[in-house]
Amino acid sequence: MRRLRILIIAVSVAINLTAVLLGSSLFPGVWAGARFMLQNRHLGYDEKMALKFPDVYPHMRFIAAHTTPEATVLIPPPLNQGALTAYLLYPRQVDSHREGFLWGRTPGGTYAYVEGTWPASLTPDEQASSQLVIAEGNRLLIQRADRAANQRGERDRPASAPRASAFAEARADRRSLGGGWSAGAGAGPPRQQAMLMPTLAWLAAAGVGLVIVMTCGASLSLLELVGLVPLVGAGVLTFGFCMAAVYGAPIATSTTLEVVAVVLAIAGPLAIWRAKRSGGRCLVSPVNRPTVTAVPWIVVIVLLTIYAFVRAWYWPPAEGDSLTVWVLKGRDIRDTGTMAAAGAHGAGLFYPLNLPLQVAAAWPALGPAHIQLVFPPYFVGLILVTAGFLSRRIRPDEAWLFTMLIVSTPVLLGQASTSMSDIPFAFYYVSSVLMLLRFLETGSMGFAALGGLLMALAAWTRADGLLYLAVNVVAIGLLGAAHLRPLRLLAGVAIVIALFSVTWWPWNRYVAAQGWGGHFETTGGAALDALARGALRWDALGTVLKYFGERWIALGVWGSVWLTFAASLVSARALRSLRVLLAVIALNVGGLLFTYYAFAYYRPNVLQWAIDAGFDRMASHFAPLLWGYAALSLASEPAEGRSSPPIT
Repeated sequence: MRRLRILIIAVSVAINLTAVLLGSSLFPGVWAGARFMLQNRHLGYDEKMALKFPDVYPHMRFIAAHTTPEATVLIPPPLNQGALTAYLLYPRQVDSHREGFLWGRTPGGTYAYVEGTWPASLTPDEQASSQLVIAEGNRLLIQRADRAANQRGERDRPASAPRASAFAEARADRRSLGGGWSAGAGAGPPRQQAMLMPTLAWLAAAGVGLVIVMTCGASLSLLELVGLVPLVGAGVLTFGFCMAAVYGAPIATSTTLEVVAVVLAIAGPLAIWRAKRSGGRCLVSPVNRPTVTAVPWIVVIVLLTIYAFVRAWYWPPAEGDSLTVWVLKGRDIRDTGTMAAAGAHGAGLFYPLNLPLQVAAAWPALGPAHIQLVFPPYFVGLILVTAGFLSRRIRPDEAWLFTMLIVSTPVLLGQASTSMSDIPFAFYYVSSVLMLLRFLETGSMGFAALGGLLMALAAWTRADGLLYLAVNVVAIGLLGAAHLRPLRLLAGVAIVIALFSVTWWPWNRYVAAQGWGGHFETTGGAALDALARGALRWDALGTVLKYFGERWIALGVWGSVWLTFAASLVSARALRSLRVLLAVIALNVGGLLFTYYAFAYYRPNVLQWAIDAGFDRMASHFAPLLWGYAALSLASEPAEGRSSPPIT
């Protein structure tokens, strides 16, 4: 049996490293990506964006260079790609035109972008009220005449005179981290000034996170502590900041300081009391140290993590959702100073604002070119928490080996350097599962509180993970009776639900007040109602199951995680000792399948598109749990001097 385990692990390592180095059509290989960045390390912002959007970006740059920032631009539908176009032309207003230019009642300062010749579909009145602004090759920019402007004598302004460019700040100086996209922002504040407030915000997040973890009283290893503290603090601060802004506080540095002061005033005394009561044990608990045989795996982890940071720094945000759902919202909050700006882009207020508020805070320092650096720290946090959890239970060299397999899973490494919600959600979600498993092991209410808080922050990061969070509570509540006394289990579950409700309920009320209420219920409610009436969509279920059956062996996306997990199920130890973790995984897989099955009722015409666009990303947080299950199943022997008991 031991030889079989060694063989399975060796094959897993070979497949994973090969997959992540060579890459796939979805996720570029590390070798190819590193080679490209080294060979093209002097590319500017414009060149990088033109590589990502070759069919769109040159046109957007042309429009931005010859229109005022407050202009409205009419763009034909094939070129107007909705929120992406709005992002590239920000702060200009963007609309489509089909027949003529649809000037309608649009105020002066409106432009229309045309390729080819002057459109013959314009009515005589539209022709009389339109003038050519600039022609470059076959690209035309036509402006609706403004009578007030004509009376001021501005009609004779040279048509070829360049206007304020929204792209000048990003490409003027690659070394500057200060620029924004706002009109009149110039080159932005000096680098030192731009870096000051985000640095202070990060330090404040670390301080708040440390106080909160101390208040919970959970006994964590140094790895877990370093991984959790700053990111827990960041999530708590953004939630506090959001609630303060909802109830009238200004979006300013002073509000952030007030939120920090309130949190420290409430949690600080409790943290000090817990630290004195436990003699400091609530801060750091012993864990098995890595041995020499773990060094190669640690080196691979460090190299891949560096690659994720470098790739996030090198490439500006480019994926559609990352631009419109996260980055565009954050930039608008920062530029307008209002929370209302978040509801105007990409899914409105369906997604909470943990990440957009972090983007808003970091924007003065990182600007549009490097804002993706907000996201890789969550990848590091996921690595540290997982490594700390495994190091308690199996030999240190095996713990770091399986941590390396998590890091080298292509779907995770590919998302680690993009401004998407998947890695932050995976961090909060996986950490919450691990803390709740520790609650079942120890019966400590500190782990229940920390697990509940992490669940709340996962929901504060991505709303479409609510179903996965719910099934965690179900699994632990139903199967935990074999591990804890009923009253203690009930108290722990109550703490989890209470902490989750304290954060989720006020945000949900705010969303409903803004006219976005019912979106969460509509998506799954239609499917549940249809199932209750027996109106099953077998075609949709077949589509979802077929896709899942094809993707789990997509080595270029998932590496060997599903194959290794399947092999680990034959272990007697796994079936005997890991029932709770297995139940969490099984219920979450079922939740993912139901999510897409329900989509067929909510938006039946785009089910296949939704699966193709997001299935792998939506399931990516499973990977660390699958590897963790395999690690605990296939470990050759328990760690000597284990600092905590195994999951039983």
